[in-house]
Amino acid sequence: MSVVNLLNDLLGHSLSYLDVKSVFSFLSTSKSMRDKNKLIQTLDFSWVATVTFEKFQECLRRYPAIMSLSVKGCKHLSDVWLKAVADLCPNLRKLDATSPLFTDAGLKHLERCRNLSEITLGSNEQFSSSGMVELVSKLPNLTACTMVGCAQLDDTVLKAVTLFCPYLEEISLQGLKCAITDEGIGQLNGLKKISFSFLPDSITNAGIQRVLQNSPKLKKAHFFEMPCINEEALMTLAISCKRLIELRFKNCKRLTSKGITEVLKKNPHLSLLQFWGTTPATDEWLSELAPHCTSLRTLQTKYQGPHADKLSKRWPWVAIAFPSFTIKSKVLQEREKQLKAKEI
Repeated sequence: MSVVNLLNDLLGHSLSYLDVKSVFSFLSTSKSMRDKNKLIQTLDFSWVATVTFEKFQECLRRYPAIMSLSVKGCKHLSDVWLKAVADLCPNLRKLDATSPLFTDAGLKHLERCRNLSEITLGSNEQFSSSGMVELVSKLPNLTACTMVGCAQLDDTVLKAVTLFCPYLEEISLQGLKCAITDEGIGQLNGLKKISFSFLPDSITNAGIQRVLQNSPKLKKAHFFEMPCINEEALMTLAISCKRLIELRFKNCKRLTSKGITEVLKKNPHLSLLQFWGTTPATDEWLSELAPHCTSLRTLQTKYQGPHADKLSKRWPWVAIAFPSFTIKSKVLQEREKQLKAKEI
């Protein structure tokens, strides 16, 4: 790799963290900067909610190498925006199209984005199950799918995802007040990351267990506001999924410390554990967990004990986060200083 190419790669990576307005300002400073347009691979319009379609289209034409695009929160969206995406972004890999303004006609345009590997669709009551099925059937390279607040979906969508997306590794289902049932969710398999929250009452503990049984390579599992999950699901998680590195529970009130302990015993590489609104952490339970948490780096919990300030001595390698503060031991602080020194 030449020095010039390295500098261009660094510049492109740095610009990917800026909002659209800042990118425009930076690239307009000189002709040499304007020639760098081909380096821009990420555009996030969520920072510019009032952007017009004309300006949006101009941006897509100016930056033909776009691989990641977000229009979440834009106020003037319509299906023609998704047509422009399909027409002008042949290399697009990641798209966040969270908006209540898109319809099935917009999804039809996205069927031409055959290179999409990650897609987020949310806050929408107009997408139909048939429209979603048609879309995922045309996206064979999909590896990650997020559906948030889509009100008209049913089991056929999840069956289509399983059938037409053989490389799917991550799925996030959030706030789906629709006709999805255990039969549909039980079709999911081979996943490495799942995130379920605020799902309908038709999803039961049995359906969650089927997903876990079908995903032995699962690495990250997030369950938020899922009262159906109980001790049986945790036992299934402990038996079927032994590669976990991240586990999050929030307001899953039927869980117990015993079940979480069993999961930790089977997953020695777990580095992040979160449980809010479930079993509070006591001194006795943390003492029981310690031998099984040699890889743990972050523990987020509600602590029920008299010596919160002494936890860092018992867990010197773990950052322990509480609802209002985080404890970092001297060992951990020293390690962070060493890492920063190496980066410099």
